Amino acid sequence: MAKIEDRKNIMTDLWIIGITTFIALGTAVFAMQNGLNSFAHDERFPIVLRVLVIGFTQFALSGLGISIVCILRKQSFREFGLNTKNLIPALLLSLLCCVPELMFYAYRGYLTSWLPFQSVNTTYEVLRSPFPSNVIAYLITALCWGIFEGFNYVVIRDKISAASPSTNRFFDWGALVSAVMCILVHVAVGVTPEVLDYYGITYGKKAVYTKGKEYKLPECCILNNDGFVLWYKESYYEVRDIDPKKTVSFLEVIC
Repeated sequence: MAKIEDRKNIMTDLWIIGITTFIALGTAVFAMQNGLNSFAHDERFPIVLRVLVIGFTQFALSGLGISIVCILRKQSFREFGLNTKNLIPALLLSLLCCVPELMFYAYRGYLTSWLPFQSVNTTYEVLRSPFPSNVIAYLITALCWGIFEGFNYVVIRDKISAASPSTNRFFDWGALVSAVMCILVHVAVGVTPEVLDYYGITYGKKAVYTKGKEYKLPECCILNNDGFVLWYKESYYEVRDIDPKKTVSFLEVIC
């Protein structure tokens, strides 16, 4: 168990991370309900600018809190494992952890080609963009959704485990809390394929982006229209004032 003074500092750090994250989460949900999703796909604005804006939102959720703590404590990210020590074993173990998910997707029939950050809603447009915009936007995506989102949980896990170490080799309080936190944040932010998988809901393999054109909705789908809306049998669920022109994309739900 950590010393009392160290444990107080750790708990203070976790409160800072938690408060920062939930303020950012509330702000992100409000922004998505008031045009952020539409802005992300508005081609009147440069793709780099759009990725930078939604990337900053992502950083605020998973990165700002740990950055504040590390600055206050004068800690380096290297202290939490952001270095090349044991790099090869770490990479191999990370690949091994992906095997159950790959098996699950293969079983559900959703196994697609490997593409980092394909669940980020601007990735496909980034890949279609000309050089150097595509490279810059993809690097921003990798930094915000790749490095910071993953490393955020590493710092939280380390601090929780330092405050409440486990005597069981195969159980860790920090890892458990980080996993639960990850699930809850993604559910709160919006509907993602991972969330639908969690509830065992079958869906189409790829979202359809309308880009301001006319479109026909399937029997059941989830629309991205300044927030997520359920469409089922020719009507919206518990929503009336929907402007079809604001629909960014929709994902078919197979009933």
